[in-house]
Amino acid sequence: MDAASLVFGDVVIFKGTSSSIHFTDVLPLHVAGDTVAADCRLLECSEDFTVDLSSLANEKIPRVCSVQCTDKENGVLSRNMVFMATSVVKGDAIGVVVATGDNTVWGQLISNHKWPLATDNQSAESERFIGNKA
Repeated sequence: MDAASLVFGDVVIFKGTSSSIHFTDVLPLHVAGDTVAADCRLLECSEDFTVDLSSLANEKIPRVCSVQCTDKENGVLSRNMVFMATSVVKGDAIGVVVATGDNTVWGQLISNHKWPLATDNQSAESERFIGNKA
């Protein structure tokens, strides 16, 4: 089973290698490099469950997650959410899939042309190019 097989309501388990439990079937899901395959809300996680968000944001420090909603105003900032294209650093968690494919945070960044993220050098180069062209 691969990430394309995940559907809304699947439960994803991160334990070194990721697995998926559908409500009616138990299916193994091995994701290369422990990459999160869908946006998920955490139902259970170890105290040390950590994800690397650098693929989505310029947040260089891995985020320690929890099952508690830590930001009710902006769910993306809440520590009980993990997102497609981010990486599991350590720990174990179980999450329910809330979005897949183009409906994920990563999918929306791509759709809105905000991904891939520009590095500081790329941003400076773009600004110089745009400045020189005008």
